[in-house]
Amino acid sequence: MITHSYATEGYYVVSLTVTDDKGAAGQVSRMISVTAPRGDLNHDGVVTSADAAIVLEMAARGEWSQGADVDGDDVVTSLDALMVIGDGVNQ
Repeated sequence: MITHSYATEGYYVVSLTVTDDKGAAGQVSRMISVTAPRGDLNHDGVVTSADAAIVLEMAARGEWSQGADVDGDDVVTSLDALMVIGDGVNQ
């Protein structure tokens, strides 16, 4: 398995080239969209308790954002913050 991480959000062209033991090769390219993980409210690339604190503040103020609405129910609540703390976001 080969993995790659992107430091910033955006659209990227990903190419994969495979060569067999006889020298025959094939290539495929696709455009992908890279976004921050849900729950990463401070946009540092990792989901931590600092993000959970931001989610709690948003819940208290009645604010909403897609990144903070971890459970996807269209409401930001303390449950979303608990999911961030438990790292249920990226499982």
